[in-house]
Amino acid sequence: MEAKEPKFISLEQYKMDGNFIESNNKTYTLFWDFDSRCVLFFKDKKIVYDLRNLFFVSVADIANDGSVIIAGAYEKTDEKNGIIICNSKGEKQIFKYIDSRIVNVAISENGETAVFQTYNSMISEEYDNKLFIIDVINKKICSCFHCPLGWADGYQFFDNKIRLYFGKNYIDYSFTGECLEKEKLPTVKENPFDSFYDLESKYGLISEKSNKTDIEKFYQKYLQLSKEKMSPYIYGCIFRRLGELALLLGNKKEALLYFEKATEIYPGIGVKKRITALKKELC
Repeated sequence: MEAKEPKFISLEQYKMDGNFIESNNKTYTLFWDFDSRCVLFFKDKKIVYDLRNLFFVSVADIANDGSVIIAGAYEKTDEKNGIIICNSKGEKQIFKYIDSRIVNVAISENGETAVFQTYNSMISEEYDNKLFIIDVINKKICSCFHCPLGWADGYQFFDNKIRLYFGKNYIDYSFTGECLEKEKLPTVKENPFDSFYDLESKYGLISEKSNKTDIEKFYQKYLQLSKEKMSPYIYGCIFRRLGELALLLGNKKEALLYFEKATEIYPGIGVKKRITALKKELC
């Protein structure tokens, strides 16, 4: 049975007080009014169903065949942000709370794949600034990942990938969240301080019994960090580690030079006894 016409909509002139979006073929229209907590779905300018009082809607999209509707919304009962996907009968197919704002929702023309992005989560990093790809047919989230390029201006759906547009540029991702054009991603240089503390957290695994290859890997990483701009104390630590690793690799002369450099940079780095012992051995 066709839903009764709400007072704030004129079916003759279609002057809507809320928000609406049309399918690309202009056949289907989704209308929502935030204050009235009403969602209406039209086909050929006739109301198909009325989801009044079920949820608030902030952003939405609709499949070209009208089979599926995706909406960023929340239910009136608890006002949690969420994503809702309904079928052409108005029945919920997928509903998931998302601890973040929802933007840039879209659905493929055939209604098989949906996508949305999130931002400004004050609760959880799990959902903040992520892009979700949804398999509507199997009612599951295929992937949730961060796109370094930011929020997309639009999407294009293919059989096995989704294209994200950023102005005139674009980048392709698989439905599982794998970037298919990694050369287009910005190069982000790792913070040298983070690299140092990460190395320090793993340094305890290195000993005289360690594989020489593993020792060499640590040596090269500390050597690379020695070229960065760091505080005197961290510089001292880096050269102390280089000296210790040089000793494990059997390079006593090199170790002595590193220990002396560490002491020069930071006198209290704690290698003066090693310097004295090495000088005696090398005389």
